[in-house]
Amino acid sequence: MDWTPLKKDLTRRRFLELHLDVVSSLPADHLAFYLNDLCETSARRIQTAWRGYRARKKFSEQKEELYREKAAVAIQRQVRHWLHSKAERQELSKQQESYLTNRINEERLQQLQQKANRWQENHDTKFPGIKQMSDTHSDVQNRLENFYWKMNEGENRHQRMSARCAQLEAISMLMKELPPLSQSEDVDLSWYHCTSLPLATAARIAHKRQLKSMNAPWWNKLKMQ
Repeated sequence: MDWTPLKKDLTRRRFLELHLDVVSSLPADHLAFYLNDLCETSARRIQTAWRGYRARKKFSEQKEELYREKAAVAIQRQVRHWLHSKAERQELSKQQESYLTNRINEERLQQLQQKANRWQENHDTKFPGIKQMSDTHSDVQNRLENFYWKMNEGENRHQRMSARCAQLEAISMLMKELPPLSQSEDVDLSWYHCTSLPLATAARIAHKRQLKSMNAPWWNKLKMQ
């Protein structure tokens, strides 16, 4: 047995009884105000219920449209994917056909192989062996050692040249302090004998040799023994 209509009747009866009690307890001058307020409240509730019903109905319609739109997008995606795959398959088949039609024959393959062999013969592309690399490394090490040894020898030569220059400067200072030849005696003639000529010649030759070695490129310095 369905008790829903009975419950509705009981609820309506309680509301009417409560409404009757309120009306009977109100003064006569407040009755019109109460009835107007009751009408406005009832109208507001009816409008609220109607707006809710209309919004729910509109939402259900929009939901169905959204479902249809998603379905259309999924169908379009699948169709585009199928068309793209079909185009790729057609392009691949065309490339395979062109490859089969333009396949290199045996004669052309032999010509290309001969051309590659001639190029390898004309261009030395062989990788050096381990022994050759070891010999080259040893040669470079020896040249580098000779280069550093010559650098040390050049420093020693520079020191000797500095000592000779100091000696020449001392001799020149002594000669400046000597009296002129018209006033000198036989004993003093030994002071005018220049003993620096061999030293100056040797210094000039060493200086030229050093300048030549300094101006030479570094690969020539390695070759110098």
